[in-house]
Amino acid sequence: MKKLFLSLVIVYSSLFSASCQIGVRTGLNLSTIFVQEMALTRIPTYKLDYHIGIDYNHTLGKPSKGLSINASLVYIRKGFKQNIENDTPIGFEILNRNLTTGYIDLPVTLRYHLQDSISGVFVEGGAYGSYILNADIREILTIENFDARDENNDIKNQFKTFDFGFVIGAGYRFKSPWTVGVSLHSGLINFFNQDIFDDEEKAGNRAVKLYVVYRI
Repeated sequence: MKKLFLSLVIVYSSLFSASCQIGVRTGLNLSTIFVQEMALTRIPTYKLDYHIGIDYNHTLGKPSKGLSINASLVYIRKGFKQNIENDTPIGFEILNRNLTTGYIDLPVTLRYHLQDSISGVFVEGGAYGSYILNADIREILTIENFDARDENNDIKNQFKTFDFGFVIGAGYRFKSPWTVGVSLHSGLINFFNQDIFDDEEKAGNRAVKLYVVYRI
């Protein structure tokens, strides 16, 4: 009986390790925000930053079916850059804004591998949830004939604690431990804190991630 139990444990462990894999994930992301009814001259531009964390992949059924669930838990830095120019009575004014936000991100996607779930090209889609850790903005105001004003402010209270959105992407899984991919993350909820902003002011996060995963 003991031998049978040990045999079942070994078989189960082998199947589990074959279908489930954990890895280290890191990469670069281009992020910005999209705002409803914003003038074209005030639209924020993309900001380059990074993310790092762990990655989990679970094969669904036989590898030949090509389906798997992928989840990641990462720390990601998002934000945007913005340049606003105005011609004022006291001179030409340029306001440079640089917003940096830090989130704990949990994207979960369903992957379809065009060949099988062991290697090759895959496409994926799903959703993400985020918890905000910090939000800081740097503003440099320059007016001709005046000294520039440089300010850094903590504005975390202007953002909601949680964010939610959808994920789509594609990538390539090598037979070696490496996986590379690209994905678009787009927010579905307004992240502004409504206790501070009017209901008309609505914005969402948007990020394009380029990432690599090393399976352990």
